[in-house]
Amino acid sequence: MQRIILLQEGPDELEVAVLKLSSQEHTELQDHAVDFFNKHQVFGTAKVRKVQLQHYNHERENTDCMVISVHYPHCMVVGTCAPKKDSSAKG
Repeated sequence: MQRIILLQEGPDELEVAVLKLSSQEHTELQDHAVDFFNKHQVFGTAKVRKVQLQHYNHERENTDCMVISVHYPHCMVVGTCAPKKDSSAKG
């Protein structure tokens, strides 16, 4: 997992994280989202209790995935996952 960016305003404020995941990590996220966010400490030591993500199907195997997530402290994470666009693709 590569954390591209983490934006934090301060304690008890919204946090935004952009992650780049391998296909295998994306599968782990789909299967056990709460555990994934806590295991990888995406939002530091803050414990995530609930996750609601929109997953877009991978069209190709072994494609990296970009995840944009918003953490509402003391509440939940919402976000979206989509295959990383192939930089060699035209259009």
